[in-house]
Amino acid sequence: MSKQKNTSFFKTHRVLSFTLILFLIVVPLVVIPVIYTINAVADQTVLFENKSNKAVKNQDVFDLDFKLAEIIEPNDNNEGGKYIFTYEIKVNPTVNTIAVTKINGQLSIRNDKFNSIAERELNVLKTTSTIRLVIPFNYNLNKTILPLIKPDGPYLYIKIDYIETTAGLEQSMDKTLIIKVPYDDSKTIVKPQ
Repeated sequence: MSKQKNTSFFKTHRVLSFTLILFLIVVPLVVIPVIYTINAVADQTVLFENKSNKAVKNQDVFDLDFKLAEIIEPNDNNEGGKYIFTYEIKVNPTVNTIAVTKINGQLSIRNDKFNSIAERELNVLKTTSTIRLVIPFNYNLNKTILPLIKPDGPYLYIKIDYIETTAGLEQSMDKTLIIKVPYDDSKTIVKPQ
């Protein structure tokens, strides 16, 4: 009688074993973190259609007060959604003269590339009355981008183009300021389409 050797599956099928280990263990351990890292690194908000624009959170030129007054949810075809803000923008008193030429608003989503720019330019008022800003927003915030990653936002950005004239020198400089604006959503009305 001959004795049968008890050899393992892994020894008899080395190539198949190596391939299974590679695809079932190594590849997922490398690929999954790479996908999440690429998503995090590529999460650069394109501000006002220019990748090189950067936003600031703190500035002392303008006093901004934004409140989210109403959200109109998009319909089933992702159309007709809007964020409606009431806002007040005042120029802070400085030694230099500041003349605002153009203001616009944008809503952006983090973790997904979605930006929506206001329907028309904003106004700067000399008085303290509030006016409305309407930004179309047809994005489903309940969707999942990757497992464990949901869209974050929307975040409000305001782009202000202005001319600053230096006191005494009468030199004028065109400047652009993009501000990430926190907004008050405590009294927001949500309406379905």
